[in-house]
Amino acid sequence: MGKELMTHDCRYECLMESNCLSVNIGPPNEKGFRLCQLSTFDHTQHREDKEIRKGIFLSYQNQCFSNPCLHNSTCLNGYTDKRYICLCTDSYMGENCEKDRNECVDNTHDCHAKAVCNNTEGSFTCSCTEGYQGDGRNCTAFKAVFSNLNATGRYGPTSLGSYYAGQDHDGQVALSSGIQQWTVPYTGDYRIEAIGAAGGYDKGINSPQYRGRGARMIGTFRLIKGEAIHIFIGQEGGINKMYKSSGGGGGTFVVRGANTPLIIAGGGGGVQYGFSKHTKCDASTSTTGNPEDRPWSGGSNGQGKRIF
Repeated sequence: MGKELMTHDCRYECLMESNCLSVNIGPPNEKGFRLCQLSTFDHTQHREDKEIRKGIFLSYQNQCFSNPCLHNSTCLNGYTDKRYICLCTDSYMGENCEKDRNECVDNTHDCHAKAVCNNTEGSFTCSCTEGYQGDGRNCTAFKAVFSNLNATGRYGPTSLGSYYAGQDHDGQVALSSGIQQWTVPYTGDYRIEAIGAAGGYDKGINSPQYRGRGARMIGTFRLIKGEAIHIFIGQEGGINKMYKSSGGGGGTFVVRGANTPLIIAGGGGGVQYGFSKHTKCDASTSTTGNPEDRPWSGGSNGQGKRIF
């Protein structure tokens, strides 16, 4: 049974309850009140559950038996002239929930701001726009971090190994003569940050902290899907633990095609038994290299400086 109450007239009480299908009306008491017993079944259901008591049994026709509400919606008996009302799921609308709701048009989807909403029957899908990665609910900008692949010394890397496995540019990079060749996956504006390698250090106790630092250069460039970008990552300058001298760090080069530079970051200078920091040992951010402590000028226009 469902609900019991005492009232003068319970003929309409069942209509006020969304899941009431029948009512047992008991005899009036000395004050004229009747026991009104609301039930969630009618004369066609659970006959064995009916209570036999003195009074009146009224059964209401359940319009929901014919399943008028579509697409797993909920049917409530009563409420309207049709004697039922449908509570639709979020994906459908209409009197009987027969119409697909276009969440993309209604803006009731949960796609990311950098994703496209695609309506489907009873649902929708989200897909990140070009230049973004993710499942459509969460989209992050494409990000590729290149390294020198653990190469040291004068010569560049010889193998990609698995350094970029699982990263956004996995499968987009090839290696030729120590130069990494990246195929641009999307047309768009790319912010490129290039950092030159630090210079080496010698056996001086303070040399590691006083060695020259590489330049950090940043720029935004329009790249075209499918074009090749050549990347050479500078490698740390030679480390000399035997004598008072060390090598400079390598520059980092990002080049379009074969010979069109996009951005270049110079490497830091080496030190000779340094006792303090010399800012001129750090790489220059202009096209002219820093002069040494001695009266020698730095290189210019991409040409190194010959001192002997």
